This record gives sequence, C-alpha cells and structure tokens, in this order.
Amino acid sequence: NTDTETIANYGILKITDSSATVGTVKGNGYFSCGGAVLHNYNGAIMTVEGVNVDGNAQNMTEPNSRLHTGQYVVTNDGGKIVIDGANIYDPQAEGDNAASLLHNVTGTMIVKGNAKLNHPASKTINCKGGEVFVESANITSSSHAIYAKGGRVTVTDNDVTFTGTGTMTEAGGTIIRK
Repeated sequence: NTDTETIANYGILKITDSSATVGTVKGNGYFSCGGAVLHNYNGAIMTVEGVNVDGNAQNMTEPNSRLHTGQYVVTNDGGKIVIDGANIYDPQAEGDNAASLLHNVTGTMIVKGNAKLNHPASKTINCKGGEVFVESANITSSSHAIYAKGGRVTVTDNDVTFTGTGTMTEAGGTIIRK
C-alpha cells in the first residue's frame, strides 16, 4: 500500500510547523482502508505536532469504489506515534465504510496537546491492537468516536471533549476511562 501513502516512516520523523501560518499535509484520497496519509511502520517513531493533516476523502478516485470513503489518515503499524496539538480531519469521508482517522494496528499511539480530531462519519480512533492513550483532545464524531476492535484505549476524561453523537465501542478490545 505504500504507493497510496503521502508519508511512510521507517525511522524517526518529526512533522512540525514552525511558521506563522499552519501548514497542511494532504492525502490523495485513494484506496479505501489501504495505505495512509501518514503511515508509521514497525520500530519507527513519528511525532506530529501543530500541523493540519487532511485525509482528503472528497478526492477518492479508486475505480469501482464507494465515493468519498478515502484512505486512513494516520496509521501505526508497530511503532510509536505522538500526536501533539495537531488538527487531523477528514470531514468529507462518508458512511461507516469510510477509512478511520487514527488507526492503530499495533504499537503505541499517544494523543495530547489538545489535538483536534474531526471525522464525523466513521471511526475517529480505531484501535485494532496495541495501545492508544488519549490524554488531551477535542473529538468530533457522529459514528464511532473511539472503536476498540483489539488492544486497549485509555481516555483521560477530564481532558478529552466529545462533539456529536459518536460512541465509544468495545468490539473485542478494551476502553479504559480515567
């Protein structure tokens, strides 16, 4: 799936914005649930801070695909990702078949710094394995704000706000609220 990724990380990578205006990493919108805008691989470390990351599902162009399902926006496949104050979104993704905003297959993902996560139509945080720590965030969702298919998601209730009707769903994984 690497041909559908905007940035694939196999080492140590920090994506940050040091300018007066916030920069944006924008996906191609290709291949529903294949590849990712930002994809972190086994043993790699990625930090995403103070930038916009746009999944760009409105440009979904895969032949014979469901319109606007898009690609994963941020995927972790065995490394460590820290999302610190970033604005990650894909409001154009449509339906429960749309690819997830944050997708943890294995490894560790930490969301902090009052990160903004906006993915109203599908899974905003999709944990299939490993651990996800949501320490400080604003989550907008009308479907699954947090979906734990495997692994464990720990949510710090005092510092995480939810907008919309999105649910927290355990579907084989565990969600811990503290």
